[in-house]
Amino acid sequence: TPVEQVIARLKANGLLLLPTITDDNPKFALANLLANPNTRTSIVQTIKNLVLKYNYDGIDLDFEKFYAKGETRANWVAMKPNWVSFIKELSTALHADGKLLSVTTPPDFDPATKRAGNWVYAWGEIGPLIDRLRIMAYDYSTTTAGPIGPLDWTEDAVKFAVTQMPASKVFVGIPGYGRDWITKVEGACPTAFASTIIVGGRASLAMRDAVNLASTYGGEAKYNTTFAENSYVYKKTYIDPANSAISCTATRSVWYPDERSYAARAALVGKYRDRKST
Repeated sequence: TPVEQVIARLKANGLLLLPTITDDNPKFALANLLANPNTRTSIVQTIKNLVLKYNYDGIDLDFEKFYAKGETRANWVAMKPNWVSFIKELSTALHADGKLLSVTTPPDFDPATKRAGNWVYAWGEIGPLIDRLRIMAYDYSTTTAGPIGPLDWTEDAVKFAVTQMPASKVFVGIPGYGRDWITKVEGACPTAFASTIIVGGRASLAMRDAVNLASTYGGEAKYNTTFAENSYVYKKTYIDPANSAISCTATRSVWYPDERSYAARAALVGKYRDRKST
């Protein structure tokens, strides 16, 4: 189906269309582009042309590699003002045609919390320029087993965001998936599993699969009220299909949200919706 027909159908149903642009560039590529006023303006014009061509309601920027692909925090000092200049120029260009600008970023925090925030995105400086801030309140645990987006961590990000811009601009992205970590491996894994069944390995799970694994392998899910997520541990044995004498057993740790998790995060809306930025 031609994209124009899909867009027309969505708009006919009253849906707001804010497509997301992601970056997947080599180290420093986007940072260098934004540092050059000419290429920065070129990117702005390209995005504006795309929005106008398809009559989108605006655009969302999800530039994650911008900060994460090898760029250290020391580099953020130089990157931050270029990012702000880019957002200012893009905001002006889109708003001139009545279009919206949304920005998706990982969390940032009040320095008083001592949390490692992503301050390169300059929430306070871009707040007056954008129409939406979408906080990626997930992927908290990335190298070891743990919660996907702890409630207190999520709340600290929301609490800080509403001091940087009107609360009406703040949106909270929450995890709609589970994670299944390998924390221990006993025995020599068959060749077919040797490269994947390793300590530190992980898989993403749909909600139903996270629940079903517990009943299949004997894990007992427990809801952690501090993190507002469920977790359990189970063991799974991997047997060589050609030689049943060769096998290994992996201890796996699962974390996932449920309806209680979503209710706890939704409650943040009521708690912070009337806060005024300072």
